[in-house]
Amino acid sequence: MKTKEHYNLFFALFLSALLTIIGLLSRKALIETDVAMLFLLINIVCGFILKPSHAYTICIINIASFHYFFLPDFNSFKFQDSHYLITYLVLALSGIFVVHLTQSQRKQLAKNQRLRKKLEAQNALSRQLSCSTTAEQVANQAVNFLHHNYQIESAILSCGNNAQCLASRSGNLSAQLGAQTIDALPDNFTYLSFTNDAKQLAVLVLDKQQAERIDDWFISLVAVSLGRADAISALSQAEANHQVEQVRTTLLASVSHDLKTPLGAIIGSATTLCDQHLHLSDEVQRELLHSIANQGERLNQSLTKLLDITRYTTGSCEIKRDWTEPEELIGSVLAQFKHQLTRHQLRLEGDPMLVDIDALLIEQVVGNLIENAAKYSPENSEIWIQFYYCDGGFHFVITNTSDPIPDNELSKIFDRFYRLESNHVDGTGLGLAICDVIVSAHGGQITVHNIADDGVQFHVTIPCRLFDLQRCVTDE
Repeated sequence: MKTKEHYNLFFALFLSALLTIIGLLSRKALIETDVAMLFLLINIVCGFILKPSHAYTICIINIASFHYFFLPDFNSFKFQDSHYLITYLVLALSGIFVVHLTQSQRKQLAKNQRLRKKLEAQNALSRQLSCSTTAEQVANQAVNFLHHNYQIESAILSCGNNAQCLASRSGNLSAQLGAQTIDALPDNFTYLSFTNDAKQLAVLVLDKQQAERIDDWFISLVAVSLGRADAISALSQAEANHQVEQVRTTLLASVSHDLKTPLGAIIGSATTLCDQHLHLSDEVQRELLHSIANQGERLNQSLTKLLDITRYTTGSCEIKRDWTEPEELIGSVLAQFKHQLTRHQLRLEGDPMLVDIDALLIEQVVGNLIENAAKYSPENSEIWIQFYYCDGGFHFVITNTSDPIPDNELSKIFDRFYRLESNHVDGTGLGLAICDVIVSAHGGQITVHNIADDGVQFHVTIPCRLFDLQRCVTDE
């Protein structure tokens, strides 16, 4: 800025000197008033581009040059003709007026720039606070604003029995405050309250000498933002409580139904067997014992799924990858559900391969999907199982014939305890939820969609490595 000012000063001096030289060379052709008008023009220009002291200096130089070089008393400062006083007065007043006008405009411009920067800072703070959803975020934005724009060190403390420091821009201030309450602040500190709807949400702690610099708009804006953050927190807590209550209600309803049914069958069969007045044949006794065993297994599966979903959703789903042969894994699952699959036609397609997955967890996913297909497919229907490796992932696809899932229910099919209302098949509604948790833990994806021929298809994708069997055979 200083370099530009000096440049303008040299330019103004150059103009004055050039006018003086030109005036001297054409002194006989020009009259004094023409030269005076040109000097007047230079004074006006200098008043606009130079600071006051430089503009006044150029004005004095121009008046002196005009008097010394262009009046009839050439090369002399003698003053004999009083009517030239008007010319000098015009030259001087024009410079003073233009300087005064320019300075007023510059002051107004500087004031407007300061106001613009202030409004920009306020607007930026408003945008930042509108994006903040917690009291800590709002407090941090507020104390940072005061530090950057007002150089004020401050802290914001929450109100209530468990008052705590939400944000502080100065470590020294936090150390001085320590664990003191608002009512026991040091003498050199004061506080301003953030109140929304007659509720005190927090206080701004700062030096007493700086308190007067805090504007009312800042207090109001932060108070509203803290009130909004408090409302968001209350809403989130209410939603969490509602979800917990909903899960608890669903869990109780599911458990009461899925555990009570097999328990009733077990108790009924056991009571019949224990009744000494009944003379049961060996065949009937065997049937009752088989019923107890089957219902006990059903009860065990329900409890296992409840424990699994609880364990997996609390962060205990640890992935232990190892080279696994999918065909062997699927064969093991089919052996487990051999009884359920006797009423269906099974088709298995896939090439031998080794993939890097957690065999135990993926076996549980495959088992849940096969069990689900067996339960929901009509008798003598086909269950088609495919597996392959493509695009850096292991794909497992199972297709079964069943009633299509309503489109508005597809997005809910993997929710816990969710079951189609129109279906009367027994179950906990946890099998697909467990599949979703395990697949997500692998970084994969499980999807479901209806197919054209009145069926449903589940598609599991697990990102993993593929063991190069061809290279291994070649090396051998």
